[in-house]
Amino acid sequence: MPVLDLPLGPTLTAKQAAVIYARGKEPVVFALLKLAKQLGQSQSWQAQLDSPSTPSAMVPVHQKPAVKKRGEKLGRKAGHPGEPQGKDGVLIEQLQRGNRMLQEQQKERLDNNYKMNNEGVKAKLAF
Repeated sequence: MPVLDLPLGPTLTAKQAAVIYARGKEPVVFALLKLAKQLGQSQSWQAQLDSPSTPSAMVPVHQKPAVKKRGEKLGRKAGHPGEPQGKDGVLIEQLQRGNRMLQEQQKERLDNNYKMNNEGVKAKLAF
């Protein structure tokens, strides 16, 4: 096999390729075989990167698969027991209903207390 003094690989220029061609058939075949071997080595290195045991840091970012998005949002969901309800007025409505109930109960106690004693209302019994 002939020995070439020209570098083979991605830095090979058109002029260098013409010099190899001008030397005859053997240098051209030699150069093609050497380039094919280099290509095979780079492809085998790439194949090693594609194995499942390859650490993720060895795979270039542009070759990694896209990250899958979550199916549902994180955090507490709407409608759970601890969610604030004041946004749509539900909390205010519940407070007003509770206040009405307390006022009615106090009124009943006062009325019952007054009916039992016609002397008047005693504050300690009313509350």
